[in-house]
Amino acid sequence: MCSKRGTGAARNVPAGTRLAGGFTPVELPVVGKRKTIGFTLIELLVVVAIISLLLSLILPALERARTQAKVVQCATNQRNIGFGWHLYLAANKDTFPKYYGNMSWFYGGRHPTLWEKRNRVEYPRVLNPYVGMAVQNQRAAELFACPGDRPIRRVTGEPAVTNGHNVYDYYGNCYFMNRLLLSVDDPETAYVERDPFRVKNVKIDHSRMLVAGDVQWFYATAEEPRYDARFHFDDDRANALFLDGHVAFVEFFSGQAVTGQYSILPYPPPPEEDTALADEGN
Repeated sequence: MCSKRGTGAARNVPAGTRLAGGFTPVELPVVGKRKTIGFTLIELLVVVAIISLLLSLILPALERARTQAKVVQCATNQRNIGFGWHLYLAANKDTFPKYYGNMSWFYGGRHPTLWEKRNRVEYPRVLNPYVGMAVQNQRAAELFACPGDRPIRRVTGEPAVTNGHNVYDYYGNCYFMNRLLLSVDDPETAYVERDPFRVKNVKIDHSRMLVAGDVQWFYATAEEPRYDARFHFDDDRANALFLDGHVAFVEFFSGQAVTGQYSILPYPPPPEEDTALADEGN
């Protein structure tokens, strides 16, 4: 009983007072409940919504920037190929090489390719020595590989032409050459050698004369486009190399071989016939 009364008395004694027996009471801090810090469900939902909104804004911008970087790298490839063509023309008296089967693909790039193995035929890459590669180059030819490369498909989406393979894997070259520069005649008539075509035969401003480019230029300018090889954006714009050596990202139009930006024909098209009837009184 004494211990209880003593304990009770000690509780009322001010701190610092010395008690009998040499003990000094110490005031202990009051221990309360710790406050929990966290997010409510509504706050979490708001944060998730903000993050989702930011991602929806940032990801498309990142994808566009990535695609634009591929366009720039593709243009650099074609510009270097253009340097090779100028060296080739200077060494061959301004004469383009003779046309032979699939020359539009096989003027340069990797060799042999899936197409050649399938058809059991091989063609020399005449431009390769002018861009630092062997004529029969079995190594990777990154200069001729577009970073946006993809398979050629029908406009309806089914695999076609490259049979599901990327263009570079199938042909060893992503940049389709203008066949009209290889021959004065129509190269569609037969796969045979023809008389060479010279720079002096080009009657179009060289800054508009298309030499080669992403193969979409070839499919997009058809009267009735059947195939699609869009390497970059989901439209008919493509990088194109012109005879003066510059490369431009150009929009191509169905059935139009000549526009203010490009010309597939090496000579002006014939003027349209005037079908209007003349006034008999004049």
